[in-house]
Amino acid sequence: MRVRAALLFVILPCSVSAQSTASIDGRVVERGSARVVASAELRVEGGSSVTTGADGQFRLRGVRTGRVALTVRALGYAPLEIAFVLTRDTSLVLELEVAPVVLDEIVGRARMLTVRGVVREKSSGAVRAGQR
Repeated sequence: MRVRAALLFVILPCSVSAQSTASIDGRVVERGSARVVASAELRVEGGSSVTTGADGQFRLRGVRTGRVALTVRALGYAPLEIAFVLTRDTSLVLELEVAPVVLDEIVGRARMLTVRGVVREKSSGAVRAGQR
């Protein structure tokens, strides 16, 4: 009798806790024009990331439910950061603001250039006098 009681005591308190997940899908567009933004990177804080396709579509799977912080970045656009509570599969349309890309200056160095040849008349192809 004592063996059964001890065994039940050990088994009953054990439970498996499962974390709930959901998917986030949608598309990324340019604010004002609704043009799709291809190759935008979407990153869930502390989780997964994905890149939009040529059609601006994306799908993030297995995102933990609860508070989600999502960052969207694309070349030529200002980054977008949003936070929301994810309770189930969700669809989003994310609008990015156009932002100019600022590049460092480009420095070139010129060297002496020598050009050799002849000058010809366009219509006849004849060499111009004194133009060798």
